[in-house]
Amino acid sequence: MPDNVLLALIAGVAVVGIRLGVWCIPEVDVKMFRTVIHHFWFGIFFMVLSFPLSAINHTLGVVALGVGLGLAADELVFMLRGGGRDKQYWTAPSILGALILLVSIFYFQTSLVSFLFT
Repeated sequence: MPDNVLLALIAGVAVVGIRLGVWCIPEVDVKMFRTVIHHFWFGIFFMVLSFPLSAINHTLGVVALGVGLGLAADELVFMLRGGGRDKQYWTAPSILGALILLVSIFYFQTSLVSFLFT
């Protein structure tokens, strides 16, 4: 499978997967020192991790980047609007923002892979 298609597919699966997880297990937060750690930050972690992983295994790096982009795209607009609880996570602006960012990832998938990994 071409890298750009894999990136877009993994990012889409990450968004759908995290949305299903939040829907199935509502109001559960990951906390560190009484501070909520949003899955946006896990996405940033995976994006950073994708670069050393791509030096070891290129496909694994693309998968990690796709997971990171999906997690970050899903929650970016939610966080920019001030965060909140699951009720705010499921508002129209949060969902629409995630969809717009996901469509952007699909649109720029070839450019993202060639810019980051060549």
